[in-house]
Amino acid sequence: MSLAAFERAGPAAIATARAAGEDPSHGGRAALARGATQSVRRRDELAWRGVPTDPAAFARDVLPAIALVPLGVLCERTGLSIRYVSLIRRGLRVPHRRWWAALTGEG
Repeated sequence: MSLAAFERAGPAAIATARAAGEDPSHGGRAALARGATQSVRRRDELAWRGVPTDPAAFARDVLPAIALVPLGVLCERTGLSIRYVSLIRRGLRVPHRRWWAALTGEG
């Protein structure tokens, strides 16, 4: 199979499933996985409630530690999107303190 054919196969399979009234990105296994992730994130959020985020401490302690870490590694460590970890690494976003240890590889 050529690369072009391979690149078309996935979207074509999804389109076929959707035309048959099934959407693989919603319901079934996708919904279970999304629900499990949301449960973990909510539990973590509640555990960190009331812990302040200090932008100066983030800039001092975390940014230098992640400056050369590949975005993919930051995504793997945190489960955050590549777009968001890119903004974090560039200093354009300060994530909640609960992510700091994972970003630096300490969590």
